[in-house]
Amino acid sequence: NFNNVLFTDSTANVYSWSGQILAVTPQQRGELGNRSSITDRDFFNIVNRLNLTWNVSDKDELLLSNLIANQNTIGRDFTREIGRDFLTKNQYITKDILGLQYQRKSFKGKLTTAVAGKFYFYEVRGIERFSRQEVLEVNRRLGYYASAKYYFTDRFFVRSSFESALRIPTFIQFFGNGSRLLSNVQLDPETSNNLNLGVS
Repeated sequence: NFNNVLFTDSTANVYSWSGQILAVTPQQRGELGNRSSITDRDFFNIVNRLNLTWNVSDKDELLLSNLIANQNTIGRDFTREIGRDFLTKNQYITKDILGLQYQRKSFKGKLTTAVAGKFYFYEVRGIERFSRQEVLEVNRRLGYYASAKYYFTDRFFVRSSFESALRIPTFIQFFGNGSRLLSNVQLDPETSNNLNLGVS
C-alpha cells in the first residue's frame, strides 16, 4: 500500500469554524504550528497476516496466528533546509505479533476452554520533532489469555475470560498523518489486564 500526502500550512490568518478571520499572525507562522510548512510525504505499508488451524482431535484444536507489518515514511518540508528537515530521514515501524492458542471441548461439548500465549515485538526508528534527535526503540513483551464457556442448555451459557495484553501504538500515532496529526515517536505501548464475565 502506498500513499502520498501533500500539505500546505502557510496562511498568516487564524480562522473561526465559520471561516471568518479572527487574527493575523506573523508571516512565518502557519495556522497549525509555530511556523509555516509545505510538506510532501510518502507512506509505504506492507502487512501480512497468517492463521493456521490444526484439529488435533475431535475435542482439541491448535491455532497459530502471526501478524508482520512494516510501515515507513519519508518526505520533504520545502520551507526548511535539507539538513534541518527531519522528514528527509526514513522513519519506520516493524512489528511482529505471534500467537498460539490451544482449545479443548469437554463434557460432551458443553464446556469449551482455551489458553493462549502471545509474543509482541516492535522496532521504531524516527526523529523526535522538537529536538530533531534520532530515536530507536526496540520492545519485546509476552501476553497471555485464558477462557472458559459452559452451555447449560442450547440457549443458555456462561463464559469468562482473562487477558494480559499489549497495544502497540499505530503507525499514524508514531509518525502523524502528514497534515493535522503530529508525530510522536516516543510513545509507549499500552498494557492492560482484562477480565470478562458473561451470561447469555
